[in-house]
Amino acid sequence: MRRSRLWPAAPAALLALALAGCAELPASRGDATQDPRWQARSAQLAKLRDWQLDARIGVNRDRQAWSASLKWQQHGPRYEIDLLGPFGAGRVRVEGDAAGVVLLRGDDEPPVSARDPDELFERATGIAVPAGALGDWLFGRPQPGVAAQVEADAEGRTTRIVQAGWTIEYPAWQPVGALELPAKLRAVRGDVQVRLAVERWGL
Repeated sequence: MRRSRLWPAAPAALLALALAGCAELPASRGDATQDPRWQARSAQLAKLRDWQLDARIGVNRDRQAWSASLKWQQHGPRYEIDLLGPFGAGRVRVEGDAAGVVLLRGDDEPPVSARDPDELFERATGIAVPAGALGDWLFGRPQPGVAAQVEADAEGRTTRIVQAGWTIEYPAWQPVGALELPAKLRAVRGDVQVRLAVERWGL
């Protein structure tokens, strides 16, 4: 079974917030995977195994929508994700690793288990999104092993990924220590829209 990662997201109204310290990107350049600057950035980001993220997330589809505050902690293949306010409820916890993933919704609700994040997300929300790929998209890189088109700016920062029928755009990046990481992203496929606004990265 492929290694599981997890999501990002947040509705337009929720994510009209501007993030301090974010660098707006200039025009993108195509065929970024052949650019040494993009290759160097991607290789550096791929080495990150332990990190955490605080963000605002949400998903829109027609009249269906959910939004939440997100706290994501990654330790190698294992992740713990706390969501506050999703699915019209209170706090939700997601725990997983390469063996599977479980969603916990409180003492009175039975846990929801799945083989991977994609299956869990669809069972919990009724919306099919590639949740497993979002762990890669979060860092501005395509999911390995899946054909993709990648565009970047003159500094080698990803501005757009087209993969598996999805278009992922990166309107802003922000400095995090010696690195630059995405501050916002938007993933769209048909009538499904996923948005993420980062409040804090921790490395």
